[in-house]
Amino acid sequence: MKLNSKSIYSIIINHENLIVIDMTNKAFKSEYEYVMSLGDKLGEYVDQWIAVVDNKIVAKGDNAKETFKKAKECHPTKVPFIMKVPQDKVMVL
Repeated sequence: MKLNSKSIYSIIINHENLIVIDMTNKAFKSEYEYVMSLGDKLGEYVDQWIAVVDNKIVAKGDNAKETFKKAKECHPTKVPFIMKVPQDKVMVL
């Protein structure tokens, strides 16, 4: 995978996957901002992976791969924004 040195990336690593998100992509930036605007409403997703498409949470799961697959089944032409909702308010992206 070749990364652009002028872009900002969020890298999520877990035991199954390495996910690299280009945060300069306008769609991902919008979806990231949408997730951050949810605040306490994210409580029901703590410790779960979520997939966001068009500023809507479209899938959730126990791992990134499962969540991505569910999101692609519902939205095959879109690239979902995937993240794990942390327990604490501190989030590293």
